[in-house]
Amino acid sequence: MANSETKTYTLIGADGKSYQSATKGTLGGHRQDKIYGTLTCAGAARWIARGFYVKQRVFFADEKTAIAAGYRHCFGCLREKYKIWKTKNPKSQIPNRKGYATAIIEENVKIGDGTSVWDNVHIRHGATIGEECIVGEKTYIAYDVSIGNRVKINAEVLI
Repeated sequence: MANSETKTYTLIGADGKSYQSATKGTLGGHRQDKIYGTLTCAGAARWIARGFYVKQRVFFADEKTAIAAGYRHCFGCLREKYKIWKTKNPKSQIPNRKGYATAIIEENVKIGDGTSVWDNVHIRHGATIGEECIVGEKTYIAYDVSIGNRVKINAEVLI
């Protein structure tokens, strides 16, 4: 009988650190965005198919571990759990987002659920940004501009 190596999987523990496991993870996530969801999440699959997300991809043994590690529910595949989380955390537009505090968001701006806003973004009065968008750093969005759902705006864009 030939020697066979046991397959191991890299998972994230409750402390946020990686560890090796003989058991495959049951949930996937995005390290930078601190979001987790199902392994069949359509939103994650779209980003992976485009060549994004893969370097930030993490896996968890279970939901309790993902939450303990500081991750929140995915808006796309765990929408009901996300809505409950959002109700309990109304001021959390994007949890643990680096540089979000440096963004200038004027009054009467609407930002959809699951949208990420990066460093030094300026969004002017009356603008509307849809759900699950990414607004890259140093982007300027003018008065009354409307942006749909699931739109990615690269860095240093003027709209």
